[in-house]
Amino acid sequence: AALEEAAKGVAELQEALAVFGCGDGRGFGGKSDAEMIQQLSHNLKNSRQIKRLVELAGKFRRIALAKRKNKMRHEPDEVAGIEFGNDLTRMIPAEALYLIDEELEDLFFKKYVSNELMQLELISKPPEGKGPIIVFSDVSGSMQGEPDIWSKAIGLAMLTIAQKEKRDLYVGTFDSVVHQRWNFVGGKSTIKDLLAYAFSFSGGGTAFEPPLAEAWVQAGNSQFKDADLIFITDGISYLEPKFLEDFNKFRKEKAFNVTTVLIGMGQQYGNNVSLFSDEVIHVKSLLDDQVVGDILKLH
Repeated sequence: AALEEAAKGVAELQEALAVFGCGDGRGFGGKSDAEMIQQLSHNLKNSRQIKRLVELAGKFRRIALAKRKNKMRHEPDEVAGIEFGNDLTRMIPAEALYLIDEELEDLFFKKYVSNELMQLELISKPPEGKGPIIVFSDVSGSMQGEPDIWSKAIGLAMLTIAQKEKRDLYVGTFDSVVHQRWNFVGGKSTIKDLLAYAFSFSGGGTAFEPPLAEAWVQAGNSQFKDADLIFITDGISYLEPKFLEDFNKFRKEKAFNVTTVLIGMGQQYGNNVSLFSDEVIHVKSLLDDQVVGDILKLH
């Protein structure tokens, strides 16, 4: 029983490291990696929030990576040179000349059977990764509990994608103001930063203008040029018409895509966030493949 319990603990820690330890950046504060792992293990044993986040974020992460892998697969489409084979769809036109002359026709079929026809060599060129990602997570009072865990799971999944594709990621938390900020250059992170993000919570009111204004500023910086914004909230907030007009003007001129992930709220909340969003995704379960696909498809 003790061995089974220890094995379960190791499996949980491995899952937690996959969620929180995906980066390879340098640590802070003089702590070694072993100490950071020990801290994560301690939090995993003593924090129900972290335990649930690891469970949910781990599943979300696996779905996200599988979908990204499928998205990256595509047929060969770039000419790399000439090779020998018998694929008539890639055969060079000169080989067809053998079919014009009856005396050479048999030579054509001999080359076909023996895979000696000259044909185009095609290779698959991986599609270029998109630009940076900006994520803002609502940490106001109404997000307490499962909504907050869902929000952080989405943020951690975006970090996984950023790390795999070496994309810059800017993460912030907000209620009525922006509280914390992390700039993960090339997707590199530390367990310390990720735990700080996971535990970040304020419980205040909700205001959309401060995080949108900061996302606007970041999108104007050279590092986050061509960035997309993922805005995660369960709330509603009044926006000054002038700010909304200016923000949307910038968004359209710079092709600054805004995807709002609305957690567990009704249509009236969707109508509010749609004023500044290219797409609004209503989330009732993060284990719904369609929801995960909707969140990931633009990023």
